[in-house]
Amino acid sequence: MKLVSPTRQRIVLAPIRPSAGEEAWYRSRLQDLCADMRAHTMRKMVDLYPAHPMGAVPQQMQHTLTALETYWTEVFASRAHELATQFAWGVVRHHDQALATELRKHGFQVEKPQTVVLDSAFTEAAKKSFGVKFSADEAMQAKIRARVADNVDLIKKIPKSYHEKIRKATEESVLAGREIREYTDTLEKLGAEDLRHAALIARDQNNKITGYIHQLRQQELGIEKALWTHTTYTPNPREEHLDFDGEEYPVDEGHDFEDGFGPVQPGEAINCGCLSRSIIPGYNDNDEEGGEGEQEG
Repeated sequence: MKLVSPTRQRIVLAPIRPSAGEEAWYRSRLQDLCADMRAHTMRKMVDLYPAHPMGAVPQQMQHTLTALETYWTEVFASRAHELATQFAWGVVRHHDQALATELRKHGFQVEKPQTVVLDSAFTEAAKKSFGVKFSADEAMQAKIRARVADNVDLIKKIPKSYHEKIRKATEESVLAGREIREYTDTLEKLGAEDLRHAALIARDQNNKITGYIHQLRQQELGIEKALWTHTTYTPNPREEHLDFDGEEYPVDEGHDFEDGFGPVQPGEAINCGCLSRSIIPGYNDNDEEGGEGEQEG
């Protein structure tokens, strides 16, 4: 099915932005886990720090580090699937509600959360041509579960990465004979890095899942072209993405910025906040530029 504007003018929808609320919820849950891990690890390791460090790390500290890594790997693994699943479907729900609201602005009416039809003001013939439904079938759910699996992997990697850094910092501190205060400051800094990493995961995955579900919905609606929309929330934007702002690209393929990563969708590259503005052609547009202008969302 291909969605077509009820007029001769093409419609350019407003971009669907990632949910700030879902991102904040996910970031908070990840950071709470990281904060608990940091507090537990610091308490154990500082208590064992030798009074006169110099040389090899005491065996008890090494055993404790291994035990801590094992424990927190299990804790994160036990929470990962639930958190990732709730987050992913929250993002999907936000996206579909936002897309339905945007369609309504252009004469479409949402009857049910996943059903969209044309407003009754249009003719019966037009309704038959323009009717559309968002899917929630097994194929679509399987694709979302694949995104959940990606998130689960990211969550599970957090404690291993953290404790590897703790182990290295411990070895360097003991070998250099640093005082316990210096060691504690180092562990505090590593904990702060972990919180920032959790925030990056939440932001990046929010962008990725939003972009992914948006492409799925565009394809369901038969939307073939869209405008790449650069956002300026980052102080260090990708210049190639910025230069491509407002340019048309094929929804099925995305755009290749020739950076070695191949074609990507808006929001797909790491920490990319770009968005997509769907183009709905006019009823006699034939996918060509022109008509009598366009309606902007």
